[in-house]
Amino acid sequence: MIRDERRRRHITQDEFARALNISGRWMREIEAGNPASRLDDHLHAAMLLRLPTAHISLAILFVASGMPVPRHILHADTGHLERECVDLIASGSIKSLTSELTPHWWAESNA
Repeated sequence: MIRDERRRRHITQDEFARALNISGRWMREIEAGNPASRLDDHLHAAMLLRLPTAHISLAILFVASGMPVPRHILHADTGHLERECVDLIASGSIKSLTSELTPHWWAESNA
């Protein structure tokens, strides 16, 4: 995804590597999917290109849960999933915060 978006924008590997403050060789390793490449480099590259990062974070969630990573997630447009996850977390946080900040006397009188 990083390589495809960089190419779509007509940015060379060396230009993008400089923007990320990494070597051109390391940029090639990232785009080639080298398993030794660092997660934060992938995230930084994706964010610099304004790409969704859900394909990375969702893969981590599956692995951490002991589940196989659905391969289509790694190459799919996951922007909608990223937004849904953020919305779900925000909604839960708002509900929790509202509950915490609601005075007991107000909650009792409106029950």
